[in-house]
Amino acid sequence: GKITIRQLFYLNGKMAEASTDWISCRIEWRRKMKIGKRLRYFRRLRGLSQKTLGMMIGFPEDSAEVRITQYETGLRNPREKLFNAMCAALDISPAALIAPHLETVTELMHTLFAMEDIYGITIKREDYAFCLMIEPFKDEKRTALMPYFMEWYCKKQDLIFGRILKDEYNDWRYHFQEYKAESHVEGAR
Repeated sequence: GKITIRQLFYLNGKMAEASTDWISCRIEWRRKMKIGKRLRYFRRLRGLSQKTLGMMIGFPEDSAEVRITQYETGLRNPREKLFNAMCAALDISPAALIAPHLETVTELMHTLFAMEDIYGITIKREDYAFCLMIEPFKDEKRTALMPYFMEWYCKKQDLIFGRILKDEYNDWRYHFQEYKAESHVEGAR
């Protein structure tokens, strides 16, 4: 049967290996923690206290701080309506809050491998640097990505050369309209 996260994790500071459901429970726990860490990141970026954010999304003043703490630590996972309210209060795209979990090198590498499998992104070495590369026009899926990579490149150049501020760059990134990109990629399939 299924076991709870509490039964599974951290018995006197050590992970308990209590069931064959360990991997699925760990994935669910990490998914909750991922949203929590991103929530904390954006809350701090916006200069909000836990209590203030909680009150902005409708929690009573006396429980607002505790409720946000529960979401940030992964004890609770927000339902869709609350999730959307959090994103609105933080002024970010929902996609920004559910970015992939990349805390270890292994997780990052597997994300890059998935990008290679799905979009044909490859690695290249130039002098002493490694670069990720998409070969355009190899297939429709890769071609569909090119305008978005060009937009990203141009925004980054604007930041580097002082044409926009870091806050403007971050605002663009955290509001990037994933649904537009997905519709172009879907059309290329």
